[in-house]
Amino acid sequence: FDIEVFDPLQDLAAKSSGVLYWHYPPTFVALIYPLGHLSPGAALAWFTVLTVLVWGVTVYVMIDTKSWIERLPVLLCPAVYMTIIGGQNGAFTAALLCLFILGVVRNRDWMIVVACTLLLAKPHFGVLMPVVLIALQRYRAFALSALFGSAFLGWSVWMTGIEYVEAFFANAASIEGKISASTLIDKQHTLFSFLSSLNVPQGIALGLQSLLALGIIGLTWVTFRSERLSQDLKVAYFLIGSVMISPYAFIYDGAAAVIGMWYLHRGTREAPIPGQNLIIALAWLMPYVNRWVHERVDVSWAGLSMLFLLAILIVHVRREMVAKPT
Repeated sequence: FDIEVFDPLQDLAAKSSGVLYWHYPPTFVALIYPLGHLSPGAALAWFTVLTVLVWGVTVYVMIDTKSWIERLPVLLCPAVYMTIIGGQNGAFTAALLCLFILGVVRNRDWMIVVACTLLLAKPHFGVLMPVVLIALQRYRAFALSALFGSAFLGWSVWMTGIEYVEAFFANAASIEGKISASTLIDKQHTLFSFLSSLNVPQGIALGLQSLLALGIIGLTWVTFRSERLSQDLKVAYFLIGSVMISPYAFIYDGAAAVIGMWYLHRGTREAPIPGQNLIIALAWLMPYVNRWVHERVDVSWAGLSMLFLLAILIVHVRREMVAKPT
């Protein structure tokens, strides 16, 4: 697990460089371990089939409507198309975030525990999970998630070996530099990527991203503590907020946000704010719009579009909290 050795091997095997850097914790390796016994082609084929199935089931369960026409925009969103053709894992991240929020809404602790445990494979997207559980005083689910999560982490470290863990942290600085490079900025949807595309110094960009993350955490607490807000807005806020916290989140990770957009649209269709539907449409088209904008003005639209979505959510949250009686 030496990134300097990995680079030439990647170039030789995949004829590509710059976007395939492997840097996942041992928990992710534990999840995909069975695929490691297959040939690369067979592993990718099975991973792709599983991705499509997981995404289809997630959309079917989350988009609770009898009309498949309403499901199609989510089912066929560009972010998931990128996930599938690139062999990426954004659909699994979305599925686990959706499983968690379903567990919260339906009061199913086992869903919460499974989602929290398995999302340790990509823990930077699970930051809001404990905040939601504590805000709702779901201490049993919190404790069980901590217990099973610790067991899963311990088993993963045992399976991969302590050397893998040491290499994971040793390579962190190198990987961070590569992800922050200009060639990858336009493939991310964070405030950090937007500011970096404007040549804001990295320290300042990371500082502002951290402030945004703290703000999202605080608003999550307020949102889920409130009994005035509709369930649709809470679901939308959780899914969109979860993929905005980390400074490093790629556009394919925005699959969860697409489901959040659907809930935002449904929950506010009676009184949308001016320009809301246009912003949602452009965010849905994020991979294409972002590339088009970046090629012309060298700015990452994706990060800005996510900020617009968050702003729309905050406006509606404030409206409902002010308008509805105690």
